[in-house]
Amino acid sequence: MTHYATNPPMTDYRSTIKIGSLNCPSLSKLSNPTTSSEFVRFLRNPELKYDILCFQETHATESVRERLNMQFQTNTSIWTSHCGIVSLNPKIIIQPLNVTLGDRIIVCQVTHCNALFSPITLVNIYAPATASSRAHFYSQLLTIPLFHPDTWALDTFPITIDIQPPPMSTEEPSTIAVDRESLIILGDFNYHATSYAIDNTNYTTDSFSPPIQSDQPHHHYAMLAQHRWHDLLSNYLIECTHSKHDGPLLPTFRRGTSRSTIDYVYCSPTLFQQLHSSSIDFMCSQWTDHAILNTTFQFSSSQQGTGLWRANPQLAKNEYFVTEIHQALDQFFQEPGTSPQAQWDALKAVVKTIARRIGRRHSSWRNRQLKRFQRKRNQLFKRYQNQPTILRERLPVIEKLISDLQQEISIQQTIRAGKMWREQGETSAGYLKRTIATRQIQRTMLALQHPDTHSICDTAETMQDAAVCFYRKLYTTDSIDYTSISELCNTIPASAQIPVNSQPTLETPFTIDEIMTGAQRSPNHSSPSTDGLPYEILAVLLSHQQTAQLAHAVFKEALTLGIVPDSWLATCMCLLPKKGDLTDLRNFRPISLISCDAKIFTRLLNQRLMPHMQQLISPQQLVFMPNRFIDEHGFTLQTTKLLATTNHSFTIALLLDQEKAYDRIHPEYLQHIMLQFGIPQSLTHCIISLFFSTNIQININGHITTAPLPQERDLRQDDPLSPLLFNIAFDPFLRSIQQNPTFEGFHVQQEAPPHPSPTVDIDDLTESLTNSSSPPASPRNTPSVSPTHCNPIKYKILAYADDTLVYLKNFSDFLLLQDSINTYMKAPNALLNYRKTIAISLSGHPQPDWREFLATHQIHQMHDRTSPDPVTYLGYPICSSLSQRNLALQQLYNNI
Repeated sequence: MTHYATNPPMTDYRSTIKIGSLNCPSLSKLSNPTTSSEFVRFLRNPELKYDILCFQETHATESVRERLNMQFQTNTSIWTSHCGIVSLNPKIIIQPLNVTLGDRIIVCQVTHCNALFSPITLVNIYAPATASSRAHFYSQLLTIPLFHPDTWALDTFPITIDIQPPPMSTEEPSTIAVDRESLIILGDFNYHATSYAIDNTNYTTDSFSPPIQSDQPHHHYAMLAQHRWHDLLSNYLIECTHSKHDGPLLPTFRRGTSRSTIDYVYCSPTLFQQLHSSSIDFMCSQWTDHAILNTTFQFSSSQQGTGLWRANPQLAKNEYFVTEIHQALDQFFQEPGTSPQAQWDALKAVVKTIARRIGRRHSSWRNRQLKRFQRKRNQLFKRYQNQPTILRERLPVIEKLISDLQQEISIQQTIRAGKMWREQGETSAGYLKRTIATRQIQRTMLALQHPDTHSICDTAETMQDAAVCFYRKLYTTDSIDYTSISELCNTIPASAQIPVNSQPTLETPFTIDEIMTGAQRSPNHSSPSTDGLPYEILAVLLSHQQTAQLAHAVFKEALTLGIVPDSWLATCMCLLPKKGDLTDLRNFRPISLISCDAKIFTRLLNQRLMPHMQQLISPQQLVFMPNRFIDEHGFTLQTTKLLATTNHSFTIALLLDQEKAYDRIHPEYLQHIMLQFGIPQSLTHCIISLFFSTNIQININGHITTAPLPQERDLRQDDPLSPLLFNIAFDPFLRSIQQNPTFEGFHVQQEAPPHPSPTVDIDDLTESLTNSSSPPASPRNTPSVSPTHCNPIKYKILAYADDTLVYLKNFSDFLLLQDSINTYMKAPNALLNYRKTIAISLSGHPQPDWREFLATHQIHQMHDRTSPDPVTYLGYPICSSLSQRNLALQQLYNNI
């Protein structure tokens, strides 16, 4: 087995999870919604970096829970009337465990979707405030197997606990094993632990808490249970926020001048080894009278790499950074230059160094100041613990500063949120789509099948080797047939070519203004390549006069000579999972991370070519073409299916499946087709040189392969020009079907009934079809219908990128389609997967003759009214029976 160079010895990737615990009754108060909203906005501040927030004393009714979920924009959440746990990180999932002890405790399992740490059992407690109720609560708590003293003393872990399914869920009940080594217990315990004198031999000692004046034995038993609970925590767990080495415990609760420590975070000794930092932070007195307890745990994972570095786009708004960049650029241009391309890459390296240096210490000054004030407050407690007069004098001053700053941060978040809504809210069609997309998190690849040995690879090194082997083969060109290329070129008539007098405008160099506008109009959220510089940083560079002139020279030589910087040819490829077996690399979509300056260039090329190509690309192709919409094909298929159902048609539709359609485009074939469309020679050379001289590094779970992989073929996905280039390459195939006069397809006038009844309801029609026993005629001898006098309407082929649907009236149509497919496969190295191709009976009737015929050509999937599920075309469910339609509606309902 060949081994390819991958990463040097792996270093463990470190991931963190930050948990905050807070008693916050003001969150649910409807009497002052402004205070609640300000509080939520502060906690959601991205710079605080909370992954999980645990709340006590929530008073969370159903309506309050809905409001808080919306305000926090939770990924997952668990609420009771007294407690709440919310996940603010879409990668971190919390799942409730079935522990029945009222609403004062929540037990859940915390997992990471990429399995960066082992599952954690998180317990959130809000104990009653009164002594008798509190003692009774802890006595009940100790009856649960998870907290029973015998369980801990005899170490009978793990404990099996039922997973609590969501409301209205149809999921099967399941259980998990809870280990005490992955346990965190936190919350408002409502007792002052420092008063406890731990004595394992005598639980009746009552010197640490006021005794209960009662003659009833169960009260003393309940008090004994509270002592046992505290001993359990002290003997087997470690408190994370109150270190004995730091001196006196910091208070977590205040009322007037009285302060006490009643909130805690305990964890197992194993988890304590992963504790990265902890703090007790004062909160604005208008929001709560408790402090927030913060703990951050850090985990290492050899499966997860560090990934690519990316400059913070917010640096572009930092005046200090902009000044530093401009000063560095002034100094850079004092040195003698080499070629424009080498000089451009050297300039970007200088900018990257500055961005990394400043980015490490760049953060909001308000949050830096807030941390400094919190440290000062904690130092006051430690320094003047025995001098209450000084403490009462100085503490209100620092707490006022903290409160004012927290409220100011909340106001800033309000302004920012309002600005984002005005810019990206109801007027932006992509706002909701992007919001949903952020919840779809790519999962870690756990294992891959090696394409040569078919063995399972489950380490970082072997998975990289499998990926490199797979894509080296995929991106190595095969031989092409020039006769087939010539046939496909001949499908493009002179009328479908760019006029000669329009070609010079395509070769005109871009102006500086066009380049700067291209940088400013690019997407705000970018994924740059190995240079790590997003569009916002590039816009800062182009605001520097000499840099803009250098960029102009680079863009000019790229367009006219096909000479580009090396950084434009270096891409990092990420693999996004599709459906199917995710150990099979064929079930991943490769996305190329390309330098943003290269994408500015290709976006400008796309803007020049599109006004011409939108007139020339076949109207059957809808994807990425102006004023063409995906629902047009959906409507066409539904309409033809209704006509075919009414007339008991024999016509079928074939959904073709191309394997790696973008990845198999041959550069020489694409060059011939581009020239046939009238695209100038120099522009064609520029595009071919840029796209097919690329060197690829593959990102597998954050580990980047080191040896560049040459890309001899493939239209790199995520490049702004790639969709248009694919349409250009695929267009001759569409024309070979559409322009073939002997290809029948779906003839509307012949398929439509002579006197259609407008009163027939589609559901009644489908039901009558389901109950119909009339056999369809054979497709070998289709009946003729007298022609109508209107212009004939024929549908032969529909395309949305490589998603292709072909109408077949008879077997002859299929043979003509097969000839066109064979010609196209020989030209650009295309590959049709017949085994994944699906046939659709348009009438819904079973078609035994079609099924038998298609089976001889390795097509075994055929959809009709007897199929259990609807078939999906471009996201639309295609139904041939009421049961299929009902299932489609149910799936839609479940998704909503």
